[in-house]
Amino acid sequence: MKKVGLIVLTVVAGCLIMGHSLVSAGSIDWLSQQSTDYLRMLSRNAALDGADIANYNPAATAFLEDGYYVQLGFYSLLKYYDIEYADTVYESDEPSPAVPFLYGILKQDHYAGFLSVTVPAGGGGLDYQDGIPFMKQNEAAVAAIAGVPASFVTWKGGNLKAYSMYLAATLGGAYAINDNLSASLSVRYIQASKEVEGESTYSIAGQYRTLSLDSELTAEGFGAVIGLDYKPNDQWNFGLRYESATELEFEADTSKNDFQMAHFNDGDKERRDLPAVLGLGTSFQYNEKLQFGLSAHYFFITQADDAEDTTNALGMSVVNSYDDDYDNGFEVMIGTEYLLLPNLHVSLGYQYTVVGGNEDTYRDFEFSNDSHFISGGGKWKAMDNLDVSLSAGKVWYLEEQDATGSVTYNKSVWVFGLSGEMKF
Repeated sequence: MKKVGLIVLTVVAGCLIMGHSLVSAGSIDWLSQQSTDYLRMLSRNAALDGADIANYNPAATAFLEDGYYVQLGFYSLLKYYDIEYADTVYESDEPSPAVPFLYGILKQDHYAGFLSVTVPAGGGGLDYQDGIPFMKQNEAAVAAIAGVPASFVTWKGGNLKAYSMYLAATLGGAYAINDNLSASLSVRYIQASKEVEGESTYSIAGQYRTLSLDSELTAEGFGAVIGLDYKPNDQWNFGLRYESATELEFEADTSKNDFQMAHFNDGDKERRDLPAVLGLGTSFQYNEKLQFGLSAHYFFITQADDAEDTTNALGMSVVNSYDDDYDNGFEVMIGTEYLLLPNLHVSLGYQYTVVGGNEDTYRDFEFSNDSHFISGGGKWKAMDNLDVSLSAGKVWYLEEQDATGSVTYNKSVWVFGLSGEMKF
């Protein structure tokens, strides 16, 4: 029976946890929200104010007033994920209480230097306390492998938890070539960590078998970011940013892998690079009080897919790096900001995201659905050198089904942000 149990886990887990993205508000493994000012307007790729432009429009840091800028903040996620199969809903409502960010800029004459600490991917966890559909779906496969009638096998329950955090430190500089054009170059270091823990119990001809997985995967790598900013006049501004792919080879530190799952045995290694990103934006200052912004991101997912998918000995698909069925993704953002009071700006934004997934990529632990995002907030000048930003928004994900049409994937996320920025 032990051999049967191990094979069963291979079937179940080998198809469940091949995708690792947990909080998808940008692309599969990339987060757009990395500041409260982004969350309250959703278009920052051509912004000329705020320390977070070190991330969204780094070349524009050379156009700031001389001085030191420091911004510190966090955002919180209330995440509701559900998977429906055979009239049963499997849910995770694990929140992400605080995802932090820090920006610092030194501007002097035509030069600017900047440092940022952000979370460009991951940033949270999922907790399916009642398991996920694939555990139930494999009753028939378990029976076939065990050589018993299907009625002799019953899934008795399970659970699955995962957590992911990518922490990035970026150091760079910008130079104003003239009054209209600036350029920037920076280097980014990313340290990534993923944790997966779960178990599934079956009754096989009256004998119970519980199979477990407990593993942590870590990786680190470097990437580069280049930027350009062009402001032809006092009203229009244009920003461009390109983030190179970051090579990440994850190594497993595993205490249990009854699943005998590919890439999760102790010491196993797998490449899953953070994709390259192209960011474009324009802003228009209509008058002294009203500003509009339009931004876009393009995600080079297929370029980051370092390995072809394979088939294991049981004929089951094994995803290596990214699923080969993914396409490149993109998102478009529009936002506006209005000076309501002498010390208060209010803002509102909308974002539409096409992740690049489809019915062939949706799995119980990676369903990166397309989405609509509406968010707003305000920036209050609490003191001459202190700005406080608040934001709140909601992401509506499009309901999707897998290729069989029997499993439905849905989720929604509330986002709240708070930050403070000081200038010296």
